[in-house]
Order: sequence, then C-alpha cells, then structure tokens
Amino acid sequence: MSSTLGSSLISTNSIPSPGMPPLNPMETFCTVPEYYSHKGRLSLLSSTPKYRVTVGEIHRRINPPECLNASVLGGILRRAKSKDGGKSLRDQLKIYGLVLPAGRRKTANVSTLTALVEYEAYNLAKDLFVLIF
Repeated sequence: MSSTLGSSLISTNSIPSPGMPPLNPMETFCTVPEYYSHKGRLSLLSSTPKYRVTVGEIHRRINPPECLNASVLGGILRRAKSKDGGKSLRDQLKIYGLVLPAGRRKTANVSTLTALVEYEAYNLAKDLFVLIF
C-alpha cells in the first residue's frame, strides 16, 4: 500500500502548479529551427545550426522582465503562423508546467537581440570575443 501511495505522490508532484518554476529548467523544449526550412538568424547559407531551447529559457522569457506573448515567442521559436498556433504553443508549454495566458499583451520592449535564443546569443558573444581579442 505504501508503494501505491508513493507512486501516486510522485505522479501528482511531477506536474508543477501554475506559476511554479518548471520541473527541470535544463530540459530541452525544442531546437530552433525545428521542422522548418529557416536557418539560424545569424548563420551563413552554407551552415544550418540548430540551437537548443531549454524549458528554463522559455520560463524566463514568458515571465518578467521580458513577459513575451504567444505571438512573439512563436516567432523566436520559428513556428509558422497558423489559426490555432497560440493555442497549440500554450498546450505544449502546459506539458512542461509553463502557463502562457491567452490574450496577453507584450509588456517589455523588444530589441534586435530578443529574436536570438540563448545559445545563439552565446555563440554571437563568443565569436565577437574572438574577433576583438
């Protein structure tokens, strides 16, 4: 009986409640570009890097200070626009314990660097360091 109780506790604790941080922030949410023909934003035509986007990065981007909405987040993840694109993105985020409210307005200013995923920004900084020093 204790094993049944223990397994039920594990299964109910595996889904975080809304507003709580995701279970494993280093877990891969997707790779960018994923299933699309677009290349990385800063790549040459001859190379097509795929950048890993973690659940933790998505969590940071949908919460302050960025507070991105489904439309901007879908653009960063290189998702094609569709009729129910925002709903499907919210459903996929819900699997990872992330809540993105429908109808949310973007509250922070979007810069040129907002379009980069963290690994892409890291590679940009690394390449600039090599060029400068």
